[in-house]
Amino acid sequence: MVFTPAQPLAPAGPVTSRSGGSFRPHLIWEAVLLALTVVAAVVWSSQDGSRLSPLVFNIASAGLLATAFALSLRTATPNLAVVAVAALAGLTYAAVLDAGAPVLIAAVAAIAAAAFFGLGMGLIAGLLQAPGWAVSLGGLALTQGILFATIGSGGPRRLASEGWIRSDGAGAGWLVLFLLVSIGGAVVWSIPAVRRALSGNRVVAGEPPSPFGARLLGAVIGLGGSSLIAGAAGVLLAGRIGAATPSADIGQLTLVAGAVLLGGVSVAGGRGGFAGTVLGVTLLSLVQMTILVADGPRWLSAVVFALAILAGLGVSRALEALQPALPASVSGTGPVEPLRRY
Repeated sequence: MVFTPAQPLAPAGPVTSRSGGSFRPHLIWEAVLLALTVVAAVVWSSQDGSRLSPLVFNIASAGLLATAFALSLRTATPNLAVVAVAALAGLTYAAVLDAGAPVLIAAVAAIAAAAFFGLGMGLIAGLLQAPGWAVSLGGLALTQGILFATIGSGGPRRLASEGWIRSDGAGAGWLVLFLLVSIGGAVVWSIPAVRRALSGNRVVAGEPPSPFGARLLGAVIGLGGSSLIAGAAGVLLAGRIGAATPSADIGQLTLVAGAVLLGGVSVAGGRGGFAGTVLGVTLLSLVQMTILVADGPRWLSAVVFALAILAGLGVSRALEALQPALPASVSGTGPVEPLRRY
């Protein structure tokens, strides 16, 4: 009998949690976005720097919608109905004001209605294990039907004057709310335990799907939470124009999607940076306002937003590729279950 010496174990790789990953690529990209945003701000200021109030309101309303969409992307349950849910919230806001309720009660009722609608979508997506984009597309169509049935073809439904949101101070307040919700939410998402709990719907090649409960929780938080934030955006949009619109603004959806993807939120779900959504919204809003004040063709903004979506898909893919490789095992004793990259 011949004995051979045991082969030494390979050095153990570093222990990496399932929510591991580096934020460095996101921070570098956000620095690039910041530089582009500064350039866009200089160009806009040279065209029409005196009209700050419309820009503030545009960034605040689009920013809340983008924050809502970003949350749904992070949970891998993209909510394509965010603009429709915002329109539904605006209609609820107008109806409750007409009933004689105070502004605060009307706003809370509108946001609650949006959250309830989103919760329903989340339960359907989670219980049926259906993709969020498909469920929310149905939600968008349903919301459009509700708006048409309620408002009809008679044009926007005017708000009671006390529900208008037009002062510069109000605009600044809504802008601060957007910044707090977007950046604060991104910081909370950077906590590994939060990402693990809410990323159950992220699909990773070669890995088994997450447990049913994790996917249900992610769908409810992703679609329900994003609809709640979209409800706040709907109150602002209705209050800003003084009316509830009879349909969803699909052009606004392209701006929102372009800003979120350009900001670095992963199209596959699970990951995102910190200030990317804020910078993406600000950049595209500045470009849009510059086109408007320069009397550019209306189609040009649509082309810019489409290009932003396509470029954002490239950014998402690049940031995924730049994540550090995870070890095949966490000890020298043999292979273990593959690790997710978030």
